[in-house]
Amino acid sequence: MPVEGTKLAPRTFKGDPAQVEQFLRRFERLAMLHNLSSREKCETVVDYCSRVVRETIQGFSAYWQFRWEELKENIRVFWNADLEDKRFS
Repeated sequence: MPVEGTKLAPRTFKGDPAQVEQFLRRFERLAMLHNLSSREKCETVVDYCSRVVRETIQGFSAYWQFRWEELKENIRVFWNADLEDKRFS
């Protein structure tokens, strides 16, 4: 995976609801290119997040149980991605 802050890395996610879906899409594309397992996705996603977001994600049980799909949904719900989508519908 690209080193955080480099051109190929996803932008650092800082908790902006408007950026949740874009961040997850970019991260998943990179994870697919690098053949990351669910465990590796959980461990790596926090490398592309601000300190506050990283600490929040690490507080979700799905993070420690390496359940990527559940963790992804936790991220969407916590940062209100659904509300952001509805705002532009």
